[in-house]
Amino acid sequence: MSPKPTDEHESLAWSVNAPDFSDPACADPAIDPDIFFPFDSDPAVEAREICRRCPHVMECAEFAMRDLRILGVWGGLTWTQRKDLKRQIKLHGSN
Repeated sequence: MSPKPTDEHESLAWSVNAPDFSDPACADPAIDPDIFFPFDSDPAVEAREICRRCPHVMECAEFAMRDLRILGVWGGLTWTQRKDLKRQIKLHGSN
């Protein structure tokens, strides 16, 4: 789950009942929250690596997949990756 955005990064997720996971990896105060809100061309490698070591990575990704208006890296996936994954699921089914 991306950390709560600063004033610079307003995210819809925080207004649509974002999950409240206990002790997510992204909540570490030593981590700059800006890494979870990359520019379009930024692959967000550092943010995705933090997500990979989080025990909530799957639930977090599932939450963000529900609504593509949610910005940032969630569950190790950027917005573009989630959009592409949703398109693939729609084209090929979830089987």
